[in-house]
Order: sequence, then C-alpha cells, then structure tokens
Amino acid sequence: MGETPTYGSIIMFDCPDFMPPSCLDESVFAAFDFSMVMDIANVSSPSLSMMQAAEEYARRGVQKLVDWCQMRKVDVEFVCSTIEASIDFVASKRPWTMSWSNISDYMLYDKFHDLARSCSRHEDTIHFGYSMNWTGGVHGTCLIDFAGPKCVEIRRQILVGSNEAMAES
Repeated sequence: MGETPTYGSIIMFDCPDFMPPSCLDESVFAAFDFSMVMDIANVSSPSLSMMQAAEEYARRGVQKLVDWCQMRKVDVEFVCSTIEASIDFVASKRPWTMSWSNISDYMLYDKFHDLARSCSRHEDTIHFGYSMNWTGGVHGTCLIDFAGPKCVEIRRQILVGSNEAMAES
C-alpha cells in the first residue's frame, strides 16, 4: 500500500480549509466502526497507518460478504415491477435494512416517507438513501448562486480557489 488511495474519494475524507466538516453521516467516518479500525491498526497489524487499517476493515467486510455468498447464506431476488406494486412483497420479507439509492429525488418527500413506512410496517427497519439533486436546493453549491454585480469578488475568489485546487491535485 502506497500513497495512492485504494478506496474512496477525497471528498469523503477532507473538506476545504475554510469549510467546517459536514454532518457525521456524510463522510467516511460514519461508514466504518472506528473501534474496529483501531483494533486493526493497534492490535492486529500495528505497522498499519489509520488509512491502511480502514482499507483492511473494508476489505474484511467485502470478504465476509463473498464468503456468505459462497456458502449460500445470501439470497438475492430480482423483482421487476413498480415500487408501489412491490410494497407488500418487500414488507413480507420483514427487512432489517433498506437502501433506497436516490429514489427520494424522484418523489415528493411525504409520498416517499409513506412508501418507506409501508415497506417496514411489520417492524423497525433502518432506511438508507441519498440525494443527487441536493445541490438544487442548497444555496452556494453552484456558481450561479452568486450572480449579479455585488458578487463579482466572491465569484473571482471561487474561481481562483478552484483553479488552485485543481493545480494542486
């Protein structure tokens, strides 16, 4: 393992100097159980850096899934239908977790929440999802948010900073 990262994206590990870290669930630090990463770094392999230990933790998780698949402990079912038509089927599986990808980008939030609740109506289910369209509703995520003559200096600073960051990377 060298200087080039094996996994992930720099935005999962870092923020610009002028920006505070975002919510905990928006970075790599929410994706790993860091007590386990620390065990790997300090006990299992004391010569590993924290980054290498985190990579090892991820590798072990993937290997566990591969092992389960090989032992036929994982079932995969593909269902081709609309989400609404699959609610009863999904609920009957009594899911422990559900990953929605970015489906919430294409639905009204109240409809999405009703759908998620219907899928987990038999018990508590942990739902995961993300938005790819969040930049449209968050001011400052697009240069056009700084339109007009009063923002000329801000736009200049953003562009200069962007060019410097590109040169560094």
